[in-house]
Amino acid sequence: IRLIPNGIPKNYLKKRNSNIIRKKFNFKKNEIVVLSFSRMHKSKGLDLSVRAANFFPKVKFLIAGVDAGELSNLKKLSSELGLNNVYFFSEVPENIKLNVFSASDIFFFPSHYDAFGIVLLEAFSQRIAVVASNAGGIPWVVDGAGLIFKDNNIDDLKNKLSLLINNSKIRTKF
Repeated sequence: IRLIPNGIPKNYLKKRNSNIIRKKFNFKKNEIVVLSFSRMHKSKGLDLSVRAANFFPKVKFLIAGVDAGELSNLKKLSSELGLNNVYFFSEVPENIKLNVFSASDIFFFPSHYDAFGIVLLEAFSQRIAVVASNAGGIPWVVDGAGLIFKDNNIDDLKNKLSLLINNSKIRTKF
């Protein structure tokens, strides 16, 4: 038996235009952007993206993807925490999806369970650093190409994100 992992089309490897999305959200060139891109469902752990934003007020957190019942809860949590550095982008058209990745410095994937997580490959294709949970098949996909945090462990998450946010050499390495 040979295992053939999931893949992405070869044209995804072309670096996309980061300015389109940065202009849309008025992100400055020198501002760090942390992206979480997935279906907005409770199982995806996107509440951790909102909670992480509380620790990094100068960093922009962009949560993007199709709403699967969690968007209003995420917006409510952001409001309750008084955050002004969390942005939501639902219903992202396929033709600009990779521009969203390209506009980001860090891809944060806090899913509580994913057998694979094709979005990780999409993030890698745009050469952005990855931080992901240790749930399901995610660590196998990330392997040594990014950082893994303990699922639902806010301290471990904060440490891994802090490492990438505060160290451009490590961010570039990943």
